[in-house]
Amino acid sequence: MKRALFMFTLLLSILCLTSCDRRSGKGLPSMFDAYIEPEEDFYLIVEYYNDLDSDYGNMRVDLVSKYRLQSLRLNETLLPIYGFNYLESSGAYSYNFDLSSLHGAFIGDYNEELAYRIMFEHKTVSGLLQTPAEYSCEIPEFDNEQDYTVSWTLGSNPRAQQIDLSMYIDKNIYFSYSKKLTPSSRSYTLPKEMWNELGVATNEDVKLQASNYQYTQGGLVWIISAGGYSNWGYNKQRKTGLERIQELINKEIALPK
Repeated sequence: MKRALFMFTLLLSILCLTSCDRRSGKGLPSMFDAYIEPEEDFYLIVEYYNDLDSDYGNMRVDLVSKYRLQSLRLNETLLPIYGFNYLESSGAYSYNFDLSSLHGAFIGDYNEELAYRIMFEHKTVSGLLQTPAEYSCEIPEFDNEQDYTVSWTLGSNPRAQQIDLSMYIDKNIYFSYSKKLTPSSRSYTLPKEMWNELGVATNEDVKLQASNYQYTQGGLVWIISAGGYSNWGYNKQRKTGLERIQELINKEIALPK
């Protein structure tokens, strides 16, 4: 009962943080809200992912829109449209772009302006937005009995920053925590009380996320620089947050009950 109450309280706190941003009309929505309950006409989400303990990097581009898409260009590179998912719950179209057919894995680079041009059936949206800087971080060894401090370097301050931690407690209880940070933050300490009272924590997964974004012409353009680390002992080519969202939408994976 104590474990269930703790998890419920933690989830409620995260939802409250998200709700405050949405009410202000100027902050970021949660990733789930952008897909499941979109309030804007469109959401262009670009994520650059850097594995903090290997050479693996990935770029992901998704678009959620209330209108059919005709074309999308990033830095004058035309992204191929192979299809879309229709989200019945929200009446929106979801496009996730396969970049494997393009020359090079990345379009643009960290800490540079990214040009976008979105052509819908009834209007064209274009502009420039700065890609956040790339994370550099040496993840400390996790000790179940100690506070967990993560420190990092980031070449410039983004508009928003966040840290996520997930792990398993006693190998069968899934624990997840998300904290919004100030743009100037370069260190954060996760107190051991978050997991220590629940049991032995293993398989920790840490993700840092810097975001630049702008609301324009009825929609949101959101560029993410993410750095992550997982102590799973295998497969370093982990999926990005956007890939996991798509799997949830397509019911390929399920949230822990």
